[in-house]
Parts: sequence; C-alpha cells; structure tokens
Amino acid sequence: MAGNEDLIQFEQLFWRVSRKIQYLRKKKFNDRLSDSQTYILVKLATEGPQKVSGLAESIGITPGGVTSNSDKLIASGYAERKRDEEDRRVVSGYGDLYY
Repeated sequence: MAGNEDLIQFEQLFWRVSRKIQYLRKKKFNDRLSDSQTYILVKLATEGPQKVSGLAESIGITPGGVTSNSDKLIASGYAERKRDEEDRRVVSGYGDLYY
C-alpha cells in the first residue's frame, strides 16, 4: 500500500508543479507560447546550439514540429536562426526569456 500512496502523492505534486509552470508561462507571455515553444527556448538558452533532431528527441515531437515551432518563435521575435557554417544541421536560437 505504501507504494500506491507514494504514487498518489507524486501525481498530486507533479500536477501542482505543472500548473505553476503553466501559470508562470502564461503570465510572462500572455499565453502566446505553447509548451513546446517554451521548451525549445529553455533548451537553447541553457544548452546552446542544437540540432533539430536532438531537440525533437528531447521534447518528444517530430523534427518537423521543432521546425514549425521554431519558425513561429522567430516570426514572433523570441528567437533567431543562425546556421553553423561547419554543420548546417545545427541551428542556434537566442531568446530573450532566459538571458
């Protein structure tokens, strides 16, 4: 039974943390960014340039989804795309959220 109680407590805590993150994101961006877009900005700000395939794998969406979300971030002015001259698969994004 202790395992079930731990699981229930974990689920409740996870839900509260998730709701708090959503609240803070909506407060900062007036609900203009999706969860995926926010996560892309966080990954780029904390880990630097990323390959689209790497971002897709870590976020759990398709590479096309990363490209689509990145295009929206760029169009909204939250990020910019810079190509790595040595490896064109690497895209750098810079957002103002975490700097």
